[in-house]
Amino acid sequence: MNVDDRMTTPIVLAATDLREASDEAIRQAHEWARQRNARLAVCHIVPRLVGSELLFPQVLQRQAIDQATFEARMAEVVRRRTEALTGRSPDEFDVVVDSGAADSGILRHASEVGAALVAVGSHGEAGVTHIFLGDVAARVARDARCPVLVARPHAATRWIVVGTDLSKAADWALRFAIEEARLRNARLAVATSIERYLRQVSWMAEFGAVGNFVEGEYQEERTKIERQLCQTLQREHIDGHVEVTDAGPAAVIMEAASRFDAELVVVGAVGAGWLERVRLGRVAEKIIRHAPCSVLVARAPAT
Repeated sequence: MNVDDRMTTPIVLAATDLREASDEAIRQAHEWARQRNARLAVCHIVPRLVGSELLFPQVLQRQAIDQATFEARMAEVVRRRTEALTGRSPDEFDVVVDSGAADSGILRHASEVGAALVAVGSHGEAGVTHIFLGDVAARVARDARCPVLVARPHAATRWIVVGTDLSKAADWALRFAIEEARLRNARLAVATSIERYLRQVSWMAEFGAVGNFVEGEYQEERTKIERQLCQTLQREHIDGHVEVTDAGPAAVIMEAASRFDAELVVVGAVGAGWLERVRLGRVAEKIIRHAPCSVLVARAPAT
């Protein structure tokens, strides 16, 4: 692959800390890149060894040499590990080794290469994953300006779950999920909650609306959304299932992921601003912390 090709080829960036959970990020990033004819890059951020020895510049220079040597050695370790995990030859992927904080380093390199996707590992088993996830993977998922795959090992069940609230961000997530369903020849479970609408209808009851009216409004809204989502699946020629309930949105998605034994959950996010990070924390962050399978945070491109 020449330089011009690399400038136009999408980049899938896998982040690794050389632990077993990060191996899964490399494996899934490799497959993601293979299916999309994208370039695989593997990023490892090491601790910064250089101190601020302003009074002894010779010490600073020696530390800088040591840092460069250390990073070169780590690059070779990452290269060999990636070869073993993916079966790729060294010219079929890139290795990026830098020093500093892991999350900011991953985000910086994702921005520099214009990554189409960042894959990160989730340490720990489902249920205790949140103890380890928050420091790096959750911040990358929250702040990246591209889709982020939080990779967990899971058998190929050919079921994907996508959560939607029918917003623009959720529509983008649904597009990602449909594409993945096609690539994996998988079925798609679309899960949505009308909890908010039910609260609005219940509020009407407090001001004199009769119970039959409230129940009728609720069922009408549920039927309308279910029909709309079923029509979307039919139009896209995707086999699947639509789940519309009045439970909390995170609970709806997690229950569907468990019931269908999903190999992937897709959730939406918008931008990387403060308001979007709050929105991500309420639903998507719960899911990426606790889902029993990989989670794709499908972020719409900035406009």
